[in-house]
Amino acid sequence: MDVVLRYHEALLLTREGDFDKALQKYSRFARDGAQNKSILLGIGLAVLRTPLLPKDIRAEKEDLFLTAGKAASYRMAGNVTEGDQAFRDLLTRFPTAANVHYAYGLTLLATDPDQGIEEFEAELQNNPGNTAADSMLAWVLLRRSEYQTALPYAEKAAQADPNSAIAQFVFGRSLVETGAVDRGIQHLETGAKLDPKFLESHLSLATTYARIGRNQDARRERQISMDLTKETTSVAQR
Repeated sequence: MDVVLRYHEALLLTREGDFDKALQKYSRFARDGAQNKSILLGIGLAVLRTPLLPKDIRAEKEDLFLTAGKAASYRMAGNVTEGDQAFRDLLTRFPTAANVHYAYGLTLLATDPDQGIEEFEAELQNNPGNTAADSMLAWVLLRRSEYQTALPYAEKAAQADPNSAIAQFVFGRSLVETGAVDRGIQHLETGAKLDPKFLESHLSLATTYARIGRNQDARRERQISMDLTKETTSVAQR
């Protein structure tokens, strides 16, 4: 029953547009080596950020989502070599499909961030309105301390999708690091309200509050950050 419930939760999360949480649900199936077509199609929909159910996929699009699902499943299972080859196959066969470059870019962030940046840029060339790609490109640039370069991508993402916690976070952080501290705090706080469990917003708020002498607020955000870290560790160990 737990397996069935997890699968249906992932389907509903995908249909509602909560793709990252859907992929968290699907990761258990990937680690267990599941190759069921319905599961792979579901993973493909989530990784390509398409709010549909597998039964709603048009026949001519099925191969796209199945290929994407296989590639993502390999990566989630820790099969890096097979996953990388599968993503390259996906890009070769569907070079302009929405979110294929974005999805591959995500898998590269830990091992080859330069190539990851190129994939996000390629996604934006194909789909200039891809808010997720703008957000992630800004985030990578922030991690490199390229704050001024990150700012326009972050601003574009936050304006296009004001209800995205990640977009609000990267815009807020970019503003803080380029000198617009008060305005940046507003966006960081908005991001924390949109997704109270998004750790990065709380970490940035703790650092920024401490920087401007709001020590009580900084202590509160540090405590929230520690609690979230413990919670995440506990869930991962289940």
